[in-house]
Amino acid sequence: MNMSICIYEHESYRGFLKDFFHQKQKANKSYSLRAFARDLGLTPQTLSLTLKNKRRMSLESASRITKKLQMPLCEAAYFLDLVIFCDIAEEAAKEIVAQRIKNAQHNYFEKNGTQVFKLHRASE
Repeated sequence: MNMSICIYEHESYRGFLKDFFHQKQKANKSYSLRAFARDLGLTPQTLSLTLKNKRRMSLESASRITKKLQMPLCEAAYFLDLVIFCDIAEEAAKEIVAQRIKNAQHNYFEKNGTQVFKLHRASE
């Protein structure tokens, strides 16, 4: 799948997946959540519950999604960090992952001459 959405503008893997789905749906009005789930290698129920924040995403599923979306390694690592960030309860570990996310955003936006977004503590 070709991706034109900038993952570094997202602070939530759910938000990224929702935006990606909406982009695909905009290009093809008949593109459904069921088709998106199939393309990601997930069941429609799993994807729906995940997007509604009623189910966590496993790192195995997240890794599979990065491959299905053909993400470059740096973007895949960022996506995985977003998944990890949402599930970490321990404050010190959460801070480490937040710093990795912030550094990845900074590196991307500095390289591309755009503003760095501030990571919020909300787990969407």
